[in-house]
Amino acid sequence: MIIRRLMIVVVVLAGGCVDKGDEVVRIASPDGRHEAVVVERGAGATTSYWYDVCVVAVGEGCTSPMVSATLYDASRNSSAFGVNVRWVNSFQVVVEYATAANVQRKVPEGIPRDEVRVELRNGVVDANAPPGSMLRELNDGR
Repeated sequence: MIIRRLMIVVVVLAGGCVDKGDEVVRIASPDGRHEAVVVERGAGATTSYWYDVCVVAVGEGCTSPMVSATLYDASRNSSAFGVNVRWVNSFQVVVEYATAANVQRKVPEGIPRDEVRVELRNGVVDANAPPGSMLRELNDGR
């Protein structure tokens, strides 16, 4: 019982150390009603990046209740972290990545699941993605 309580305290305290993240992608759907958003988070020098993927109404933020998928240590190629997002049509968005250490699908609040489908595609290598994080790419203006 004491160990369980201690674990809960550690989790709660560690939660305050988690990076809130940086929005690195925002792409409008073809009909202009929704946006696919990717938020990149890092927890420190000894860990990789987390990527939250959301589909939101235009202008809304990617908050925890809106997350459709979370990918940890996702890469686009052997030297580029992150994911690529593209709309197939107004009802389907595809998240592509080469590899990921952990992938979690989630049931988001807000946009009904039957209105927009989020598809995850593993094994898609983007040879043109520059090395480093998605935020670095964004800041470098690539």
